[in-house]
Amino acid sequence: MTVVAHSHDLDAAPDWFTRATAVEPETGSVDVGGARISYRVWGQPGANPVILIHGGAANARWWDHVAPLLSGGRCVAALDLSGHGDSDHRSSYSRRRWAEEVMAVAGVVGPRPVVIGHSLGGFVALETAGRYGSELAGTVVVDSPARTVRPVFDADRERRMRRKLRVYESEGAIVARFRPDPEDTPLPTYLRNYLGSRSIRATAGGFTWQFDPTISMAGGMIIDEVIPPSCPLALIRGERGMLSREMSRALADEIGHDTIELEIPDSGHHIMLEQPLALAAALETLVQTWTPRPVQPSRSL
Repeated sequence: MTVVAHSHDLDAAPDWFTRATAVEPETGSVDVGGARISYRVWGQPGANPVILIHGGAANARWWDHVAPLLSGGRCVAALDLSGHGDSDHRSSYSRRRWAEEVMAVAGVVGPRPVVIGHSLGGFVALETAGRYGSELAGTVVVDSPARTVRPVFDADRERRMRRKLRVYESEGAIVARFRPDPEDTPLPTYLRNYLGSRSIRATAGGFTWQFDPTISMAGGMIIDEVIPPSCPLALIRGERGMLSREMSRALADEIGHDTIELEIPDSGHHIMLEQPLALAAALETLVQTWTPRPVQPSRSL
């Protein structure tokens, strides 16, 4: 069951955000390995497609205010990876299976997409590029902290990830608890309300989060696991993000061909929340370089 957000979501939101989120996408789903994978599409399928992949415990709605900024003359899709959003949960998760989900959505929206992923979604984008790079126009990894060594196994953390999500009595109570990770991410009230009310589901006794807490055990990546892609690649990091300059350089070196590295000033990990317009401008430049689109009449969002 999807929770319908209230009109006060956008109180005090900037005009561009209100206009962008007012653009209604088409919605659909595709079956991948027995799981229903939901997606949202702005623009007409087949037109220089872009596929957006959210981070861990997030969902496609985190791109609602960015996707319309990229969609003039393009098809832009955002999917819910299995275990997230409106997509089905699985008994286990892997980057390889998530990459298959991305390519299934590519089969709907058109050939040779540019695949863009944030955090966990960036690891999925890398996996997709490594396995299906000849079918992509390019890949963008947004602040995904690939490491040089695997973190030490933490049994307590695994137990926490496997426990059931808390149930809240009211929609207001759970939305008030919504916080990105890291929790010190600057988040204006309008954005917290917008994302929080679109990250929950009704359940027996009230409301809980949409994501499957076991997804975190499949999401990490160390640099040695990267399959060098055969398509163009860009790495975007926040100035205060999780992908450090050193990590970015090591990842670019491992990939072994020209890789674009960009930094978004005055941003932490969640660049689409902290500096969405700067991120959209950077993505537009990259996508336009790899898949030029016809000149469109200027739009203001």
